[in-house]
Amino acid sequence: MFSLIYVFTCRRKSLYIELAYIKPKVGEDKLVEIEKLKKFIDSEIRPALEMEGGFIELIDVKEGVVLVRLGGACAGCPMSQFTLKNFVEALIKENFPDVKEVVALA
Repeated sequence: MFSLIYVFTCRRKSLYIELAYIKPKVGEDKLVEIEKLKKFIDSEIRPALEMEGGFIELIDVKEGVVLVRLGGACAGCPMSQFTLKNFVEALIKENFPDVKEVVALA
């Protein structure tokens, strides 16, 4: 993710606008934790959901809240919230104590 800033420079009565992309400062430890979480989801949770015709995708982690997308058979299943809270969230919280909750995005 990049933030967009504008840099104005004047040269000989002309105004130039230069676009510069600045990478937000994210702690190295946060990136490592997100990668560990992604690997955990890919190796432990995704195979179980795929056996039932569904899938899970890690979207983001914000202040201890894990955002995921459930798809496939999980998208229309009335038991998807039960699976999310009692399987996905329970396993993630057990292995990543800093996680407060897991939320599925539509």
